[in-house]
Amino acid sequence: MERFQKVLVKLMCFFAHLLWTLGISEERLSRAVKKFDLAFGIIEGDSMLPTYKSGSLVLVDLGSPSFTVGDVVMAKHPRADYYVIKRIIGISALDKYYLIGDNQNHSIDSRHYGLVSRKNIIGRIIA
Repeated sequence: MERFQKVLVKLMCFFAHLLWTLGISEERLSRAVKKFDLAFGIIEGDSMLPTYKSGSLVLVDLGSPSFTVGDVVMAKHPRADYYVIKRIIGISALDKYYLIGDNQNHSIDSRHYGLVSRKNIIGRIIA
């Protein structure tokens, strides 16, 4: 079953990227995969270089029960009304996460807005 899920995720990523390239909106793509507990995001900016470049389409696993150091996640910005994609580099005993961009010189992250609570973590980036 695990192998099937990996193949399905790769196929969905390919299909989603194709549709996105053809101009299908992120919102429509997200609705199409919602029943699989997945969502799509688009990288904006250079904060996650070299892992993800601006404009990259990412697949988010919304059903992740827990997260570990090293995971790349989508989170609601704790002080603004938008989402960020960052890497977890630390977890406090109070279940709060220290998030940082891979391109630290061009990233607004936990160094600026502090720890992010678990409730603000939307999911793990899986592709």
